[in-house]
Amino acid sequence: MSFKNLLFKTPLNVSPAALFTGLRAALIASSALSFSANAEWWNEMDAYVGAGIGQSDISPQHVKDQGFTIDDFSQTSWKLTGGLDLNEYISIEAYYSDLGSTDLSPNAEIGYRMAGADAIFHYWAKGEERLPGSIALYAKAGLNHTDTYSRGNVDENDGLRKLFGGLGAEVYLPQKFSVRFEFESYNADASLLSLNLIKRFGFSSKRSTQKEFVAMVEQLPKTAAGPKVAVLLPVVLDSDLDGLLDDEDQCPDTAKNAAVDQFGCVVVENKKAAKRESVISKSVMDGVISNVQFDSNSDNLTQTSKNELDKVAQLLAVSTAVNVEIQAHSDNTGSAIYNKNLSQKRAESVVSYLTDKGIDSSRMSAVGYGEEKPVFDNETKIGRAKNRRVEFILTTN
Repeated sequence: MSFKNLLFKTPLNVSPAALFTGLRAALIASSALSFSANAEWWNEMDAYVGAGIGQSDISPQHVKDQGFTIDDFSQTSWKLTGGLDLNEYISIEAYYSDLGSTDLSPNAEIGYRMAGADAIFHYWAKGEERLPGSIALYAKAGLNHTDTYSRGNVDENDGLRKLFGGLGAEVYLPQKFSVRFEFESYNADASLLSLNLIKRFGFSSKRSTQKEFVAMVEQLPKTAAGPKVAVLLPVVLDSDLDGLLDDEDQCPDTAKNAAVDQFGCVVVENKKAAKRESVISKSVMDGVISNVQFDSNSDNLTQTSKNELDKVAQLLAVSTAVNVEIQAHSDNTGSAIYNKNLSQKRAESVVSYLTDKGIDSSRMSAVGYGEEKPVFDNETKIGRAKNRRVEFILTTN
């Protein structure tokens, strides 16, 4: 085994106090912004881990001062990362990286290992809140501890604690994965350009928005709790089962199976009952059934949603002349393909549940439009919330 391989297996000599100092500095740097940006910062936190590989540039000035020349500045490096997303704009993390070693002339070698902590500040170039397809640009600053190892008559420069900074871009993928492209400058002696794979483990609960919205608002997931929707559905019944809903029925309590006229009243004997059909007026659509939710990033209905849809099933069971098209919509956050697929699955999930409750599936259809039919401006947060919706389009036989 070569000397260089042995060097890579040498443990990093970093004191716990050094890492604690760095992490504390990152927390102090970010805490004020975190609290002022969002009073519910604790509910938005996600943990993450990551691993990366890259190319380092090692150019130690103290080695040059000792009369050595650097034969190869660029080295293959690797990095491990763990951190917390305090909210959608600020994260803190700790890291360990091995920048590799470089050959010196005459007949020497020196390598660098780093450990430290930093705060990261995000700017959302596309999308928001770490949804698939979103892209964030970021800057980072923190404190690192440097450990050097060497071969030959080279003075090592261990224990340096210095501020460092970096810039990067993060692309968010499905299943809470993301990819980072990152440049970090540790000090005048070393820098690292790396590609990192990140995996998040969400344990936050998501705040619902626009609970009062009069459409069935499909909340695309932003954190672990299920998004809420408001369902625009008929709430007017046909009490006497004569085929006319109560708000159109001038005689809403006629006897069962009695022949009625177009006004819902019993026809005079000897008169032939006119052919009639059920009519759904616009007033039928005035009612709102809210608190319908899906699990985060899923088409699974929550128990609260099922309780609400049970009422819908009862209504459709008595309004047998009514057919319904269930249309699911989203805003433009994330990729268009992802949004359309999830919208289709959610619309189908509602149809499937109502079918299980005894509603004939031939009376229902499901269409997922994704972001294709916005009704409000996607440039504002309220507009995006209103575009995330599920609509029931009613027709009669």
